[in-house]
Amino acid sequence: MRRAALRLASAFLLTAVAAVGQQTATTATTATTATTATTGSDKTTTTAPASSQPNPAPPAKAAPPNPAPAASLPDKPAPATPKAVLTNVTVVSASHFVQPNPDHEPVKPADQTDKDVLTHASLDDLIEVKGTDFKSLVQYADENSKSITLYLNGNDTFITPSVTDPDRNRLVFHLERNTKNKDLWTSLLHRPYDPRIRQVLVSVGVSGGSALPSGNASFNLVTARFGWDYLWLLLLVAVLWWFFSLVAKHDLLRDGPATTAGKQAYSLGRSQMAWWFFLIIIGFVFIWLISGDRDSVTPSLLMLMGISSATALGSRLVDTTGVPTPPSVTQGSWLKDILTDGSGTMGLHRFQIVIWTLVLGVVFFVTVFTTLSMPTFNDTLVSLMGISSGTYLGFKFSEK
Repeated sequence: MRRAALRLASAFLLTAVAAVGQQTATTATTATTATTATTGSDKTTTTAPASSQPNPAPPAKAAPPNPAPAASLPDKPAPATPKAVLTNVTVVSASHFVQPNPDHEPVKPADQTDKDVLTHASLDDLIEVKGTDFKSLVQYADENSKSITLYLNGNDTFITPSVTDPDRNRLVFHLERNTKNKDLWTSLLHRPYDPRIRQVLVSVGVSGGSALPSGNASFNLVTARFGWDYLWLLLLVAVLWWFFSLVAKHDLLRDGPATTAGKQAYSLGRSQMAWWFFLIIIGFVFIWLISGDRDSVTPSLLMLMGISSATALGSRLVDTTGVPTPPSVTQGSWLKDILTDGSGTMGLHRFQIVIWTLVLGVVFFVTVFTTLSMPTFNDTLVSLMGISSGTYLGFKFSEK
């Protein structure tokens, strides 16, 4: 009995020990798997059995210490705004003196009472600007690396002073036209004879900024100088008179010298060439006298002159190539001659080229005398004139 009880007790203990060992092994395996899944791989997740304890969370990583902020440099103080004020304008050097027009009385600053003080100026003259505290303006321009410039009617002319004298609060400017202020001077000189003398407000400032307060400081801008204008006008009149005398006496615009049948007809090609020649000459001189611009001829005008010259030359070649064309006798007037062929028939191709030449000539005159610049005709208009001239030469062949 006693042995049987001992065997039963031994078997029970062995069974219990085996169960405990199996449970311990299972627990260890589960803990190892959970640790590996947490620290090493994000792809494998092991769920512990319900009876096991939850795994402790991994210790939080310590945050790196914040770097010390870099020491900021002190801000550079902004330059003080200039407190200069412009008080008056004086014309100190003028190439001419214009007596006041009764319709346009000169505007004199309050401190100018001398009747001999010049108040009229034009391009290429010098004007003196005076004010208060110009030293602050000079300092402001130096600190901002900018230039002091002249302002006319509130617009920057980009003209820097010829003389800078902050101790005496004076600046001297040379009224000149350059590539930067060409459009401004065009607006100031717009319609130069309507009126010829006009008031212009003056101020100074830094380039790219705003003008200083100036009140009513101004001078009278003279758009045209009658001395030189009259001289060049007389010269142009003399040239035109000489040209028309040559036309009348030496058949300058005709197809050739007179024959036994009478004078030959006027040439459309030569008339067109003379038309563009005198238009461009008159426009160039006019613009140069008013604005001083000597670079006013546009490429499109050179092309039109070339087309007119080629038309005249081509017309002559057609008449002399192959069987010579019998000289065409004049129809009695210049207009009839350029509109009719050798048989006296008026041609549409001639009428077309005459009308387009007149239209472009009117556009040229209006543009020059209102904007002080020669027009730029686009490629389409130039091509149209070329086609008209080519059509005219083509019909010349059929007239032979």
